[in-house]
Amino acid sequence: MARQTVIRNKDAQSNLIKHTKRYMELILLSVFGFLVSGILALFQPLHAAPVYFSNGINEEEPYAFHEPPTSGRSGIETALEVSPERTLHIQSTLDIESFEPLLKEFVKRNPDVKVAYEDINTLELYQNLLDEKANSNASLIISSAMDLQLKLVNDGYAERYSSFETDKLPSYAKWRNQIFAFSKEPVVMVINRAHYPGATFPDDRESLLASIRLNDTAFKGKIGTYDIRTSGVGYLLASQDARQADTMWGRLIEAFGSHDVKSYCCTGDMIDDVAEGSLIVAYNLLGSYAAQRVEKDPRLMMVLPKDYTLMLMRTALIPKGAKNYEDAGRFLDFILSKDGQEIMSLKKLLYPISSVKTDSQKVFAMPLGPTRVIELDQQLLVGRDLIKQQRFIEGWRSALEIKKESKNE
Repeated sequence: MARQTVIRNKDAQSNLIKHTKRYMELILLSVFGFLVSGILALFQPLHAAPVYFSNGINEEEPYAFHEPPTSGRSGIETALEVSPERTLHIQSTLDIESFEPLLKEFVKRNPDVKVAYEDINTLELYQNLLDEKANSNASLIISSAMDLQLKLVNDGYAERYSSFETDKLPSYAKWRNQIFAFSKEPVVMVINRAHYPGATFPDDRESLLASIRLNDTAFKGKIGTYDIRTSGVGYLLASQDARQADTMWGRLIEAFGSHDVKSYCCTGDMIDDVAEGSLIVAYNLLGSYAAQRVEKDPRLMMVLPKDYTLMLMRTALIPKGAKNYEDAGRFLDFILSKDGQEIMSLKKLLYPISSVKTDSQKVFAMPLGPTRVIELDQQLLVGRDLIKQQRFIEGWRSALEIKKESKNE
């Protein structure tokens, strides 16, 4: 009897151990699943949810811009059926701050349209249009990566559009009536004033190179530029630099590499670090963002290189099969119109593509030296040939002595 009791106790202990092990396994699996989900979430696309602009009150969209309906119609508008359900979805690489006044003015003039605006980075924007599974609702695509936009057109991802406003654009600012430039801005350097207390500061690439060599230790880890692996516009600007001045470009990135250059995804992040003193200079920045920040922050100085200044155009296209083709065209006409171009300039948002004279020219300075406009032509497609692109990126990475990881902020 005692033996049977011992055996039963052992069986009970054995079962308890088995159940305990199983319970621990379930806990570990749950924890592991939670960790995996968290890690995978880190690799999901990072962009803000759409911001809505409309004249009608919609409590379900707390970010909606509500403006009392206005009477009268703009001369650039076309006769479209008024529908409260009509929404124009825009995907854009432009910061909302640089576009919000235009969006507000558009919905004020068009009370029948609601605009959903989504800020997204250049490469993700491009990939979304290629990926049928992305189910993009966008009816207008706006990007500073001119070459990627042109490639979308060349590969059949854009609708044709023609109007009085698009017909007025110069030939270098449109292509096949499928892609249109609405702004043209300089590519600049931004420097920390505290590092240059006197009047002498680098005003071109040669003097920047001389300054780096003269202050060798001070510039270690204090230079910033785009990471061309993660930034579409960064790749465009670097490839154009190499095309314009191959020898100088090689010397410059060699100096950047030997001084532990930091690579970034975005202009705003670079400007932040220059202002805080983490960087002395940031190279190849978008002029509109730089001008806005420099006006408000005395720690910063914007330099338009006098040897040559690249001029970048921001472009818009209507994607193939756009759900709201009519309103996309209407918005495109608005930003190309005299009124739209003046708002860009007066509100100090962007450099307009057309000649508009306002007080903002004091802020949005134009280059005094030679300019090199990046035109919308087939030459841009050459740089996006896959093999050439891979070679250029690898040469860039090697010259800058950047490891496979990047500072993608």
